[in-house]
Amino acid sequence: MRAALLCIITLAACGPSMSGAGDDTPGELDAATPDAVFVDVIECTPPPMVAGPEVQIAAPYTGLYTAYDLGTVPGVPSPLGGATVHIGDDDTLLIAGNSENGGGAIYQIDVTRDGCGHITGFAGTATVHATTPYVDANLIYVNPALMLYTQWPQFILSQLPVGAATSPSPPSTSWRVTTGRFSGVHHWPVLGVPRGAAARTRAAGCRRS
Repeated sequence: MRAALLCIITLAACGPSMSGAGDDTPGELDAATPDAVFVDVIECTPPPMVAGPEVQIAAPYTGLYTAYDLGTVPGVPSPLGGATVHIGDDDTLLIAGNSENGGGAIYQIDVTRDGCGHITGFAGTATVHATTPYVDANLIYVNPALMLYTQWPQFILSQLPVGAATSPSPPSTSWRVTTGRFSGVHHWPVLGVPRGAAARTRAAGCRRS
C-alpha cells in the first residue's frame, strides 16, 4: 500500500522594527515604542517517521522541506492517488482511493495538527467524498466552487463541483486528452495558472519518457 507523505516547510520570522532611517537597519529599539513586542517561538515535535529514500526533494529545497511518513490512511483503499486539503476546511484531507480503477473515489478524513499547524496524523476513518471512477494522481481546486481531477487510463480530465457526490456526466464536464496538444501525454500532472498571469495556458500536461 502506498504511504501518505507530508512535506513541511520551515519559516523564519522577523523581529520588531529597530530605530534608524525608518527601515529594518539594526540599531536600538524605537524609543517611541512603549513596550517591545516579542513572539513566543513554538517548538513542535515532528512526526516520528521520516520518509524513506524513495521520497526525494530537489536539492534547492532540501533545507526548506522535510517529508514524513504518516502511514496508511484509515478507510481509504489502495492504491492511493492524489490528495489535497479541503478548500472549505483546513482540517479535512481529500485523497483518492482505489486509484486508476472503476471503483475509484475521493475520500475525506479529518487530520490532526500540531501547534505549528503541521499535519501529524489522521483522526477517525475516511468516508466517501465523491464517486470518481479511475481517479488518478491529480486533485486541484481551480476556484472555491470547482475541482479538477484526472482519470487514468482513460486519458480524461474531469471537473467536480464542490459539494457534488459524483462528477457530472460527460461530455460537458469531461475532456479526453489523447489528441491535439495533449497527444502522447502519459501520467500527466495538472497545474493551475493564476488569472492575470502572463502565461495563457490554464492547464498543462507532462509527457513521461
